[in-house]
This record gives sequence, structure tokens and C-alpha cells, in this order.
Amino acid sequence: MGILEDQRVEQKFVCREDTMDGIYVKCQVTGDVTDVNVCYRITSGSPNTPVASGSYPASELKASKFNKLTFDTIEDSRDKEYTLSIWSDPVSARKGVSFYYQPETEEGTELTIGGSAVNGTMIMRTVTNRFDMETFCVVIIFIAFITAFMKILYKLFE
Repeated sequence: MGILEDQRVEQKFVCREDTMDGIYVKCQVTGDVTDVNVCYRITSGSPNTPVASGSYPASELKASKFNKLTFDTIEDSRDKEYTLSIWSDPVSARKGVSFYYQPETEEGTELTIGGSAVNGTMIMRTVTNRFDMETFCVVIIFIAFITAFMKILYKLFE
């Protein structure tokens, strides 16, 4: 997208989980950004009611990686439309943060840069912290296998 000079990036999306604890965005850092903050706000509904907001120091962003923007858990978010707004503060032409996007528009999304609609979708994903039963079972089975294997080896070399 390039460095945002007095522009906001707004991405509309639909959450597919029951709760939302954060958003990962892929971004690029340009120049010395020690005094730059990335500000973000999530709104919901047609009157654009703010449901979460925050800021993140640009100096802590990892270039070309997914960076987590955290906020308080948003409950009951399944199949609801949200808008993520991101901007830099302060703004400079030589230093700042730019965000990745793909040139195809995904279903149920809309990307706006500086008030102008853009054909594309910001590269991002939502974060939901929850207990995963499948991972728990795999770890327990793995621990049981290692324990049984160690007992067999111990008896073998006794």
C-alpha cells in the first residue's frame, strides 16, 4: 500500500468465530519509526459503533511478518461485520508503516485507503484464544507414547 500519509486504511470483514481477541496484520516498516505509533480501531454495525481500539509502537513491529494487534475480547462476534481502521501517528513521507494487501477482493470484504475504495483485501486474520481439544489429545497421546517408550528402553537395558 505504501506509507500512509494522512490516510486511513479501512478493511471490512466478517468474523467467523464466537469471540475475537486480536488481529494479525502483515506490515512493512520504512525508515526510523521510533516515535511512530500505529493506531487502530474496530467498529461494528451501520452507525460504526467502536468496539475496540488501541495503539502499537511501530518500532516493535516485525517487517514482513504478521504482527498482533490486541484488544479486550469481543464477545458474540460470529457472522458479524466489522471494520478495522488503521493509521499512523505522526505522519511522515519518509518513515512509517505500510500494510500488505492482495489485489483480489475476498467475499464479504471491502478495502478503503484514504476514503477511496480499492480492489483488494488486506492481508490479516483474526485471533481467538480458546481451548483446543484436538491439540490437547495429541499432546496427551504423545506424552503417553514417550513414557511407554522410555519404560520399554529402561527394561531392555536393565
